[in-house]
Order: sequence, then structure tokens, then C-alpha cells
Amino acid sequence: MHARVHQRLGGFPNLPNLIKLDYRKYIKDDPDKDMIEEARKRELHASKYYKNHAKNINHKIVTEIFNVLSEIESDHVRMEERYL
Repeated sequence: MHARVHQRLGGFPNLPNLIKLDYRKYIKDDPDKDMIEEARKRELHASKYYKNHAKNINHKIVTEIFNVLSEIESDHVRMEERYL
């Protein structure tokens, strides 16, 4: 979904080709817990990224979109933390 938002904002003709990641390297003891922890790290990063870059954008709508995306990522983190 986020890629589609970026595609429309940037006027890109295609969605990016995403690299297939091998998540086995993130699994240590408990596969579910380990994967949720990895997702949590990525979503913390994304939330901070959107929030920081929203401050540097001079377009009200794009700033609002970045703030909303940051909050969505923060919601994901809160859900993950309840599981962990």
C-alpha cells in the first residue's frame, strides 16, 4: 500500500520491483516472535523516517500523508509490542 502511495505522489509509472528477502537469517529461537521483532524494527524506522521527512516538505497534502503514514507505522509497532 505504501508503495502505491509513493507511486502516485511521485508520478512513477510502475511499482518498484521488490527484492525477495530470505527471512531465515532473522529467526533465532521462536520464529513468530523473531519475525514480529524484525517487523517492529522496520516499522519503527519507517515511522521515524516519515515523521522526520514530513518536517522538510513544503506541500501541505504530502506533509499530511507522511504524518498519517508515520502514525500507521506507530500503530503497527504498538500491536507488535502487545504480542512481544
